[in-house]
Amino acid sequence: MQTQTKEMNNNLIEKKSVRLSGVELLKIIAIFLICLSHALQTSQSFVDYSPSYDIPKIILVILMNSGQIGNVLFIICSAYFLVDSKKTKAEKTFNLLMDSALISILIFSGFLIGGYSFSSEDWLRQFLPDLFENNWFIGIYVAMYVVHPFLNIIIHNISKKTHFTFCLCVFLFFGLLGFLLADEVAVGNLAKFFMLYFIVAYMKLYCGDFANNRKKNVVWFLIFFAIFCIVGVLDRIAPVWSPNFSRFVMLEYWFSPITLPMLLFLFNIFKSFQFKNKFINYLSSCSLFVYLFHENILLRTYIRPQYYQYVMGLNPDLYFWWIMLCAVSMFVGGMILSVIYKETLHRLTVYLSKKLAVGFYKLRDYIYSKIDKSNIHSQKCLEDNNLLNEENADFNTQENSLENNQKNEKY
Repeated sequence: MQTQTKEMNNNLIEKKSVRLSGVELLKIIAIFLICLSHALQTSQSFVDYSPSYDIPKIILVILMNSGQIGNVLFIICSAYFLVDSKKTKAEKTFNLLMDSALISILIFSGFLIGGYSFSSEDWLRQFLPDLFENNWFIGIYVAMYVVHPFLNIIIHNISKKTHFTFCLCVFLFFGLLGFLLADEVAVGNLAKFFMLYFIVAYMKLYCGDFANNRKKNVVWFLIFFAIFCIVGVLDRIAPVWSPNFSRFVMLEYWFSPITLPMLLFLFNIFKSFQFKNKFINYLSSCSLFVYLFHENILLRTYIRPQYYQYVMGLNPDLYFWWIMLCAVSMFVGGMILSVIYKETLHRLTVYLSKKLAVGFYKLRDYIYSKIDKSNIHSQKCLEDNNLLNEENADFNTQENSLENNQKNEKY
């Protein structure tokens, strides 16, 4: 009996500790799409993407949206689990920032060894990459993680109708309007994270029946994916018919009324895959490291352009395959470096982050105790003053009463 109970407890622990691998696989796909997008961005200096009937170029231009698709998918995956969280772990916050800085310093050191020279401003940017937005996504992601418990307080204390109204306003104003005007409504990246967080939270809290129906999500995903491809193709060939159609839709931003629903359906499909694979989960845990390695500003500025200059010199007609090779190389190379980093230096940053977190909590408690004492002292002084005023009022009342009695006796 005891053995059976122990086995049941072990199974429960295992279920809690091992995530389902469907969502983790989607995160891996998301980081590859981001690598593909960055490969395409650099290729714009070497490939003519002017509107044409060239099928490979049409495909590549549509794939340029893959970066925003990868970003949104990654946020959807993260937000879905953070909605149930009630606190922020300081050690995780410190660890993300520390890993970002350390990877940036390692790559920077490699360039210095290679003979590159940099200004003092470049040195500062490499040592503080998130502060200077060398890695904009990491900085914004950390900010969202830090404040997500407060977002959850709002989410769990507003009515379903109020929550729906907010999501509808985001869809209409930031989605549909931007799509029709062919210009994304100006809003900061952090605000985008928050708005997307609220949309994912609504889906999780109130759309369970639909979100858990794989068949419906597959059907709707295929419908929106077909629309996405058709609109993308028309967007490229319409200017061939008339130069006035320089652009008439927006697909590559976060709240596109075509792209965002498509990605939410895709997330629900992968979420429905109830399997566990430690290898997939392990690679998924390296996804942020892949981003930090492949999209370092120095690699983006120096190495990728040199790659394209070299391969285009070999055979420019193979541009499609050179771009794919660049994307796959960044993804595979970034994943290999990420695994090595995770098993070596990341262990050090985890240790240091825990120490920093302990120090931060001690500092917080010390400051709070001082502030709390001062508040108690102020409250006590206020109570003493109130008591003194009451005593003075009683004394004056008694004194006035005595004077009145004396006057009456004399009268």
